[in-house]
Amino acid sequence: MMQSLPQISDTYKKEVRKSVLSIILFFTVYFILILVSLAILLAVISLAISFLKNFKIGFWTILIAGAMIGMGGIVFVFLIKFLFSVSKDNYEKIRITKEQEPALFQLIEETYQQVGAPAPKHVFLTTDVNAFVSYDSSFWSMFLPVKKNLTIGLGLINSTTVSELKSILAHEFGHFSQRSMKVGSYTNQAQKMLYDMLYNNEKFFKNISGFAGVHAIFYLFVMIAVYFIRGIQWILARLFDFLFSKHLSLSRQMEFNADAIAAHVVGSRVSAESLLRLSLSEMAFTKPLNFFYAHNKTYYTDNLYADQTVLMDFYAEEYSHKLVNQLPLVTLEESEKYNLSKLEIEDKWSSHPSIKDRVQAIEKENIPSVDINNNLAKTLLNNFDSYAEALTDKLYSINGMDKKAEKISAEGFLELFQKEHQNYSFPKIFNGYYTNHNPVDINIDNIAENTTSIEELYNDKKVALVYEKIALEKDINTLKSIVDKSIKVKLFDYDGQKYERKEAKNFIPRLEGRLKEVGDSIKGNDQAIYQHFYNKAIRENRQEEYLDSYKDLLIAEQEFEQYVKSLNEFLPFIHFMSQTLEVDVIKVHCSKLLEVQKTFKEEVRKLKEESVFSKHLEDKDLEALTKFNDNNQTYFEFNTYQSDHITQLNTAIDSYYNSIYDGYFKVKKILLDLQEAIEA
Repeated sequence: MMQSLPQISDTYKKEVRKSVLSIILFFTVYFILILVSLAILLAVISLAISFLKNFKIGFWTILIAGAMIGMGGIVFVFLIKFLFSVSKDNYEKIRITKEQEPALFQLIEETYQQVGAPAPKHVFLTTDVNAFVSYDSSFWSMFLPVKKNLTIGLGLINSTTVSELKSILAHEFGHFSQRSMKVGSYTNQAQKMLYDMLYNNEKFFKNISGFAGVHAIFYLFVMIAVYFIRGIQWILARLFDFLFSKHLSLSRQMEFNADAIAAHVVGSRVSAESLLRLSLSEMAFTKPLNFFYAHNKTYYTDNLYADQTVLMDFYAEEYSHKLVNQLPLVTLEESEKYNLSKLEIEDKWSSHPSIKDRVQAIEKENIPSVDINNNLAKTLLNNFDSYAEALTDKLYSINGMDKKAEKISAEGFLELFQKEHQNYSFPKIFNGYYTNHNPVDINIDNIAENTTSIEELYNDKKVALVYEKIALEKDINTLKSIVDKSIKVKLFDYDGQKYERKEAKNFIPRLEGRLKEVGDSIKGNDQAIYQHFYNKAIRENRQEEYLDSYKDLLIAEQEFEQYVKSLNEFLPFIHFMSQTLEVDVIKVHCSKLLEVQKTFKEEVRKLKEESVFSKHLEDKDLEALTKFNDNNQTYFEFNTYQSDHITQLNTAIDSYYNSIYDGYFKVKKILLDLQEAIEA
């Protein structure tokens, strides 16, 4: 039975009206261009016939007449070929049927009936943490009824309850449940046609290049056709920017409306909880895939979804999320705990609202969650493990991985993952204080006794100061961009109040004052922390070890900035390699590159041999940097790029980057691990 659905919001209706007008504008311009191109085609055909009548028919006259008609045909075909193209999704899928999975299909049937959407033509399972309704879209699908397919990611089924899965399905079906929601598909198709005409023309231009290569006369008329096409693209590019912005604005409102529909089906609480867990579910799925990709020669798994399950439990403990219904419960307060920015501006280039905005809108609906099924969604599938193994095989194939190493269980994976995680995380006793903060603004000679407890030094208020500083810096930069119109907005929100653009400059001094206060507080706390651990180290006779470790961090801070500066100064000299240039121009650029490369190679030598990072270099990075420094690259010889030399350069740049970032992290971790040991 169809559920009572929420009313379409006034904001959504406003965006629909704007989108309808933009679609009308698009088709008006598009069909005018088609008529103009048709007129050109008919004109050149008439001209070609007249040409043949007035001159003796022979090889040259036929060649010229054919080239003229070809010119008109090229322009006309460029505009109409997209009417017949069909866009299909390329997801790796497994089709399932009602006979195979009756419980899941019953849930799907209940959902689309409650939402008032048409039944899907087919149902597919795919690899990821997602669900979507799709169809083979073309120009004609805007006017003809098209059966839509439902695709559900097994990673989503593996990390939701039955009711949470129903909420997500209701959201997806909600996009097609109300007539006004269909405007989005029209806007999307118009945008796709424009995109294809502007940016997806490789095959088309390859074909006309073949036509141009037949004869010089053909080449001349093809160039004239290309000139016309570039003019058409110039017009369409302006239309694309306009239509794209309208589509994004409508898309954001469509998400709010689909969320409201989902809330009316399962209730606000369940709908919000399913949304808040998605990023954690995605992380718990991608981390195992990345692990086995990195260790493909050592380990393999038959079931990435079992690994996702154990990581969900691991992250629940790691981030202090409660386990409810065997799944982590992520609250809005937890997800936004350290998002302390008070400045909000509409992101006009985002297709989705933020999770925070979506959850708050869902909670405003205030629909009670009743008749909830808290069983895990994967219990709906009779053949979950078979699908999990089949989709794992597909992911292995897509990523070029094999299964020739040691097979490990989910428990074995978790043990290895935890060891790696430990190597790339800071001790928990610091409460996340150092995750986005480097304590380098201290006086190492100030070692006065400090009686502040470890709990007070790292309490939530002190950690919040770090994130307030980050938020203030971001807000100040955004306000400055609003003032100088780099960010074009008429209004902005600050601390829940709306202001006009001209008022942005009034906030900057106030925020800069607060930033100084917060910075001073953090600096004072860092000094107190240093004193706390130094004096504890004295009692354990480890003060020299602690002082040396802290000095390494201070040196790392200085060297890091210098090495980043050197890299940034060097990189502009290699940009020419990504451009199409004349041979003489390439040689000039290569000459300049080889000259500045001498300075960069000296920086590489210092990084390997003298820097604080040198003892932390990975073997592969050291090998790449050494190979780069020991060889004489030319990059361009005999009018050809030397691919081996370019590969050496690119690999060395990657290794240089890895060495300074990874090295800084390791220096910092050594200090923090030592602090933990001193405190123990």
